[in-house]
Amino acid sequence: MGSIGHDRGPECFRSRSDLSTPVTCVNEMGGTLMKKLIVPTLAAIALAACSQNAQNETSEAANAVAADTAATTSNAVGDVDAATDRALGSAEANLDNAGANIERGADRAGNSIENGLDRTGAAISNGADRAADATGSALQKAGAKLKD
Repeated sequence: MGSIGHDRGPECFRSRSDLSTPVTCVNEMGGTLMKKLIVPTLAAIALAACSQNAQNETSEAANAVAADTAATTSNAVGDVDAATDRALGSAEANLDNAGANIERGADRAGNSIENGLDRTGAAISNGADRAADATGSALQKAGAKLKD
């Protein structure tokens, strides 16, 4: 086994003729670690870092969705409140208009009744006058006959 260069340091060795064999590294204590153990460990660390980043991005996305939902809900509540206020305002205006219409109708009805009563009173008065005139005329004729 020979050294393959300075990129791995003098403690890592591999046979130059067989590049498919794992790299053997010797630590200060004299033990060896196989490439088969190092690569999965590094991959797990990389995935853990990636997973934390993915978790952070997912959390940020969830927060953004929650904020959008809260804003949409707030806008919807505001829209419902505004629509309710407009509907109640419209209903109030309609009730006010209905009250005014009823009052005008009652005034017109009262005026019509008053006018009708005035006409009725005038008709009665005229009828009474005609009856008095007729009675007076009849009495005069009767008195004239008695004189003759």
